[in-house]
Amino acid sequence: MQTRTQLLTVDVFLSVDGWAGGATSPGYFGYPGPELEEWITAELALPQLVILGRRTYEALAGLPEEAWDGSSHRLAQLNKIVFSGTLEAASWSNTRVCRDDVVAEVSRLKRESDVPLRTVGSLSVARQLCGAGLVDRLRLMTFPLLLGASGREPFFAGIDSVDLALIGHRALDGRILLLELSADRQGHSTGLTTGAHGGPGRAASSGTSTSSSSSNRSTWSRAPAARRRSRGRPPTCARCPDRTPPGSARRPASPSTARP
Repeated sequence: MQTRTQLLTVDVFLSVDGWAGGATSPGYFGYPGPELEEWITAELALPQLVILGRRTYEALAGLPEEAWDGSSHRLAQLNKIVFSGTLEAASWSNTRVCRDDVVAEVSRLKRESDVPLRTVGSLSVARQLCGAGLVDRLRLMTFPLLLGASGREPFFAGIDSVDLALIGHRALDGRILLLELSADRQGHSTGLTTGAHGGPGRAASSGTSTSSSSSNRSTWSRAPAARRRSRGRPPTCARCPDRTPPGSARRPASPSTARP
């Protein structure tokens, strides 16, 4: 009998070509809007345990209180866990620092938490969770621009070929596309595995999925071999040196889109 676990959601803000940040991109890649703000506010209003990496934590916790908006105040109220091997202590309210292994601790939290789990920014942590097969819902907020050579943080670099199920979609402000994805059409826990291939634009493809009954989570199904060969694979994208200051890919005052 499988043990029921809490849902883990990973939210990623991306350009059309799959970059999670840009060297010269303003907040929200230059596409803020009222419906986007409403979505951020509504998501933060839900019960949740927020998972952060050190860089995202420092960017958010270091924001002057006079610059806070409603989302900032709400995030301060939520329970948060920061994964870091160097951070000594957390000054932000309702925050604890964890030096333990990310995968092991989040696995425990999925079993024992009273509320769902969600990453905020923290791309490096999110990638580790995807690679460990712990992610249940992957939500891609895609902004209408191509960053090209100025792109930073190729979130999907290293993700192997997989088929995903589209379980929700919505256009915000007539220009931003929100996709909610899972590998299991029945809504069971899913896992995203990493491999040697993939680039920043390999976000999702429709197809079938399989579930594993031998563990507490299922794994993303691989595309049939013939179809994978017919698709071809783009070359692995070399990770550009990250010279982007924290939060530069999105407005620093927004807690839902900070960098790792």
